[in-house]
Amino acid sequence: IPVYFTDDRYTDDCHYRGGAWRCYYDIGAYGASMIGMNAMPPYPEYSGDDWAEIWEQHLEENTPYIAEWLTHPTDGPYWRPGSIRGRYEQIKCPVFMIGGWRDGYPNPPLRTFAALEVPKRLLMGPWKHARPNVAIPGPRIDWLREVVRWCDHWLKDEDNGVMDEPAVQIYMQTYDEPLPTRTETSGYWRAEADLEPEGSEKRVYELRAEGLLALEATPRDEEGYDEYEYRPTVGICGGLWSGGVPFGLPTDQRPDEVHSLTYSTEPLAQDLEICGWPQVELYASSTAPVMVFVVRLCDVAPDGTSALVCSGVLNGTRRASLDDPQALESGTVYALNIDLDASLALPQGAPHPPGGRQRGFSQSVAYALSGQQPDLPAADGVVAVVVAGMAPAGGYRRDRLRPRGSGRSLRARSAGARVAIDRRCDGPAQRAQNADARYGPDRCGRGRERAAPRDMGERGGSSRCVGSGEAS
Repeated sequence: IPVYFTDDRYTDDCHYRGGAWRCYYDIGAYGASMIGMNAMPPYPEYSGDDWAEIWEQHLEENTPYIAEWLTHPTDGPYWRPGSIRGRYEQIKCPVFMIGGWRDGYPNPPLRTFAALEVPKRLLMGPWKHARPNVAIPGPRIDWLREVVRWCDHWLKDEDNGVMDEPAVQIYMQTYDEPLPTRTETSGYWRAEADLEPEGSEKRVYELRAEGLLALEATPRDEEGYDEYEYRPTVGICGGLWSGGVPFGLPTDQRPDEVHSLTYSTEPLAQDLEICGWPQVELYASSTAPVMVFVVRLCDVAPDGTSALVCSGVLNGTRRASLDDPQALESGTVYALNIDLDASLALPQGAPHPPGGRQRGFSQSVAYALSGQQPDLPAADGVVAVVVAGMAPAGGYRRDRLRPRGSGRSLRARSAGARVAIDRRCDGPAQRAQNADARYGPDRCGRGRERAAPRDMGERGGSSRCVGSGEAS
């Protein structure tokens, strides 16, 4: 009965995300605290008369865990012990998995549930990394009752009906004002037989001019790109990664969106339940050899308040492999596939005040999440990022970018890299398939609720995005 667990210690743990160092948790929490914990004296009643010698050995050999973590920035054998991803078939016993949407580990429970071929059950609530009976935000439940029912059936052979119930019990989150002090999550429980509810479909969105996030079938007749510059302090509104702290919810995303590229749908006219892993496809170019890309999916209220639904991170050097990083070459455009965290949410539609929207936005760092990467240059650099889901058959060339100052381009200047987004492709579509969901930022909130990126500071390098975006 794993609770708030990981199946992959590299991709989904407190150290790295998409090849980017999480930073704050290793330094400010787990990594630092374990130095002191490992230096504590042993209990004499358990260690015997030589407890003092054992303690001295602890002190002499107390190598900080974080030193080892930093020597393994790529995936590899070091991270495989304790990781069951890729060998789920070795699990032969019934499994009852418990997780939380606001926990630091929202992906492993869903991924493991989908892969296991044994009797299984999944319970996902709105919780952070705390027991479901005391977790914040609530609602809280008597989770031990469910554990006892599971154990009574499988260990005592009791026919209590637990296996007659739907295998998936998940909490559908609805809109709440994004306050860090929020103690409850609005929503309702759903029971499903599987992770893909009956009647569900994949929806694809594309990037458009003026920051529009439009459905794939909408006609488009305009080329252009948007761009921004790398600013290392962007990301302070993303909340704290929850792997040991029961607080730190995300706040209103607008302060971060001002320094990012944002794309929003038209106001939603009906319910839109999101379940699964949104995915964004970017086409990016950078003058810096290392750059981290962060994409966020948000629920925008009629008054403009932007609440974070989920996010995804990718170190551009890990675009093809997490164990064999390749530097970004200036002027070369790369395809970047970014998986956002698993989520279950109901963005504002028919049952809410009219005017709610979906919003995706791209940035080059999530400050509290990953911070400055050890191999990320602090000096000025130009990064070109293509937020896209459709690419020309021959790929993108540097000369296909619209020249500066022409067409419908949006630029954001700050410290670091500039990103430009080309909103039209003239070749056949090449779609990356995803088993659950796929989202591409397609609407820029700037010029409406958001300040235009061109109004930002005039210093630093730049990044450029080229392509068109899609999401489903």
